[in-house]
Amino acid sequence: MDVVCQRPVRNRRRPSLALPVLMKEMRSRMRGIRAPILLFITTGLTILVGLLIVGSQWNTYAGGGTIDAYSNMAEIGKSLFVGLVILEGILCAVIAPALTAGAISIEREQQTLDLLLLTRLSCTNIVLGKLLSSLGFLVVVLLCSLPVWAISFLLGGIDPGQMLWSLVLIFVSVTLFGSIALYCSTRYAKTATAVAVAYCLCVIWLAVIPLFIFMFISMFDSVPSAGWHDIPFVVFAAGSCALLALIPTAVLSILIGLVFRHTLSRLANFTLWAGIAGIGLAALVEYPQVIHKLFQSSDGMIFFLGNPLFAIASLIIPDIYAGSSGTYTHFLEHYFIPLTAAITFVCALLVIAQTVQELKRLRNGPPDHRAKRRARRVVNGA
Repeated sequence: MDVVCQRPVRNRRRPSLALPVLMKEMRSRMRGIRAPILLFITTGLTILVGLLIVGSQWNTYAGGGTIDAYSNMAEIGKSLFVGLVILEGILCAVIAPALTAGAISIEREQQTLDLLLLTRLSCTNIVLGKLLSSLGFLVVVLLCSLPVWAISFLLGGIDPGQMLWSLVLIFVSVTLFGSIALYCSTRYAKTATAVAVAYCLCVIWLAVIPLFIFMFISMFDSVPSAGWHDIPFVVFAAGSCALLALIPTAVLSILIGLVFRHTLSRLANFTLWAGIAGIGLAALVEYPQVIHKLFQSSDGMIFFLGNPLFAIASLIIPDIYAGSSGTYTHFLEHYFIPLTAAITFVCALLVIAQTVQELKRLRNGPPDHRAKRRARRVVNGA
């Protein structure tokens, strides 16, 4: 009698925790010549910038003698830290969208997306694998620059908390930019279009919206509360409200889609955006004194929450809001950086959730509106 040896049945839930797309992407990314060249360029640029900063600061303080240069080691270390934070932030902000903007669109162009979607992998698994592969490479870039960062500790002038929070801000910013680029890659079929839209959205998040906020605060302070007859101010206020309303509109649209499992149409998104912008403009017209008091009490800091650029600026320049007497300034001085990191990370999670929904739409195929109309006619006729 033959004895059939049966293998133990594996847990079927275990493969769902694995990320095969991540392993495949990391292997293919590190096998080519592109990744070592990029690591060599970024690390070499970090070392070069560090040497230039230390050399220039040493020559500046050595004008009064070598003893003066040694006595100002802390200032040299602080300058090195500031320069490295700015450099690494710029490098990661530039590299992150480029790494993820073609993750799905290249699959479309190579006609391999259908094969990927035919597998038993969930859309969440695919999106996380594509995103984490890019974030893993950027973590390697940051790790390669850590020895240069360590020189600033030897020179003095900074504490471990500043370095830790700077790395956290850079990481959450990279996560947000990579998520935005991955969504664009899922939304648009062409890689060039996805890259262009991703960079535009990142620039709007980092620079355009804060610039409009700063200009609006300056103009609002210069124009009296009864000066709504000034046409340029009204036009600029309406434009600022329309631009700032894009963020809550996108957040509410994603949340509604997650709750009701249905993506809002363009008309619904436009209506929601117009309503939020109209409410903001009406609040400016009806309660200008309240908003002006809010500007003065928080020194405008509350309107820059969620922007990593201002969080890094407040980190490397701790006394940027020193001497302020605002009501909320003392609170924001201590919690501006953690709140910004948390808001940025939550926004990244929302974008990832929207990307998963978009990939599910691609897997299920576009809705056949004609078939739905015919079904409705049959039901109504019956």
